[in-house]
Amino acid sequence: MAKADRPSDERQEAPVDDLYPNPWNVNAMSPAEFESLKASIARYGLPFAIVVRPHPDMPSKWQIVDGEHRWRAAKALGWKNVWIHPEDYDDITAKEVGLVLNELHGQPDQTKLSGIVQELEKQSRDFDSFRAAIPFSNERLEELLGRIKVDYDALEKPSQTQETQQKPAGEKWVERIYRLPAEAAEVVDEAVTKVREEENFEHDWQALEVMAAETMAS
Repeated sequence: MAKADRPSDERQEAPVDDLYPNPWNVNAMSPAEFESLKASIARYGLPFAIVVRPHPDMPSKWQIVDGEHRWRAAKALGWKNVWIHPEDYDDITAKEVGLVLNELHGQPDQTKLSGIVQELEKQSRDFDSFRAAIPFSNERLEELLGRIKVDYDALEKPSQTQETQQKPAGEKWVERIYRLPAEAAEVVDEAVTKVREEENFEHDWQALEVMAAETMAS
């Protein structure tokens, strides 16, 4: 019997066929990433419950708020039941929670991600609180809101230097794009965030400048 098939007094389970994905999930997984997820779940089970809410259009069914890839992996493994965490979220809250949690899983589709962020800015009851909760820098959020334009095709090309269109008058700015392994990018992001918080900087580039200067001086 699979781990998710065993009855438990400590957690709630539901048939995999009673769960349905939501239409706003922005995350995408490569086939290789999905196979790794399947292997992990087959070996260790589901370490986190799939967050669900009552399906708005299908009585007695659940709509997934967070955990679609885990649910798909469980189905692919032949599981009959999965561990769920039900919440009575309305549409806006479900999108907010899903967006915050999904940022920790997989790689988002940039167009869909930008669209849902812009939708939430218009519809959210307290976008400032949501803004503080989501793990994006101010510059990243401004980019997703469409206030800073980024050529995503350029992100697939080798490192390059180009003049940015977002520059104050009288100053010459350049944009450098570096391609990094996911693990390395996470380390860089954490370092930038730490320096920004310590120095109370407004922009990522200020933190990067300090980090570079300290490295050159050492």
